Amino acid sequence: GGWENAKKGVYRIRDNYVNFWFRFIYPHLSALYMMSAEEFYDTYIEPGLNTYLNRYFVGVCMEYLWLLNLTGKLPLHIKKMGTWIGKTGNIDIIAQNEVRENLVGLCNWEKPQVTMEMCEELFANMKKAKISANYYFLFSASTFEQAVVEMAEFGRSVVYENKVPSRKIDFGNIYHMGVVENSRVVMDLDLLSSHCFITGSSGS
Repeated sequence: GGWENAKKGVYRIRDNYVNFWFRFIYPHLSALYMMSAEEFYDTYIEPGLNTYLNRYFVGVCMEYLWLLNLTGKLPLHIKKMGTWIGKTGNIDIIAQNEVRENLVGLCNWEKPQVTMEMCEELFANMKKAKISANYYFLFSASTFEQAVVEMAEFGRSVVYENKVPSRKIDFGNIYHMGVVENSRVVMDLDLLSSHCFITGSSGS
């Protein structure tokens, strides 16, 4: 789904050295011969370096997820992973298992912190891509806005530390941000008395 909102062809130079050369050096060769190295860096490289490095930060985050996957430390076993590039927005990481459950990742390299606005933009891009997520991973080279931390602590994925309960009650799918998600809430009947349920709604 979401093909009408995706770019149909994206080509990138794979070699890091060659990519850097054509991004920063080649377009300004004449200036390179007239400026000092420091002046050239300050003028043509430094202003766009953070945006350029964000692409590689996404790659590092993907490698980290693959490592967690290999050691069995993810809530699902990833079979494939990539980036969704849309006409008006991107999703940094989409990882999927063999039964098409999704893990979605947001990677922040250049902004001072991951904000709720960035999360809302991620949700909007997911609607364009017509995908849902069972799990979210937020990566930041800096910090997280307090509202994002609180949202993460609230957490919408139910993870069983030991095993899936044998005697269970199914409460149905999670409903969040106006979207019915694939994640289902299943509770252990034997442990039901140990849980405290908090529910609420906002808006009209």
